[in-house]
Amino acid sequence: MKPHKTIVVAWLIALVAACGEESSSTPADAAPDAPPVTDAAPPPFVGDWLREPISPGGPSTTVSFRASGEYVYGAEVGTWSLDGDDLVTTRPSLGREAAPYYLSPDGETMLTTALFPVGPTDGLLGTWRGEFRLGTDPRRVNTFEFRSDGTMTWSDPMPWPGTWALTGNSLTMTVQRGSVVTVGLRVIPDVALGDGYLIRIH
Repeated sequence: MKPHKTIVVAWLIALVAACGEESSSTPADAAPDAPPVTDAAPPPFVGDWLREPISPGGPSTTVSFRASGEYVYGAEVGTWSLDGDDLVTTRPSLGREAAPYYLSPDGETMLTTALFPVGPTDGLLGTWRGEFRLGTDPRRVNTFEFRSDGTMTWSDPMPWPGTWALTGNSLTMTVQRGSVVTVGLRVIPDVALGDGYLIRIH
């Protein structure tokens, strides 16, 4: 029997690990840092945030989007910019990441590497779709289908079967992707799923 990875990690990190043999891109291969943001009116997510842990009891991380275009993730310093609907960030450990995001109407909650409903949903149940790009890799499209019996399918585009459990707004997915991996997302029911759940500090 193949080993079961029990640590709950972000789905983006799990996907990169699972697809590592498909791509030779590394943070060193990533596109050059984005230029500083110079718009007079910065986007409403500029400020300081607390990124809640992927799983309960895990560490939180302070995240800052500065009007200058500087991006601070814990002790790492990189850049951020906008490219259409994508938030583009760079930092040493991950390189360049481009993905949609969700910002709540009151500007107090943010989901990064966001997925959105495709068709009707009932809380979590239904189909969700998201895209992202790391470095110079091709853009990846991911679809999650959650069913009421606790089963799910993660397609990228190959379908991978799994199960899901929801505790509060923390979603844990156990998926057979060659080996069994356990990954986590945060949930705003019927609105968005995200790799990162950020709460505004100021």
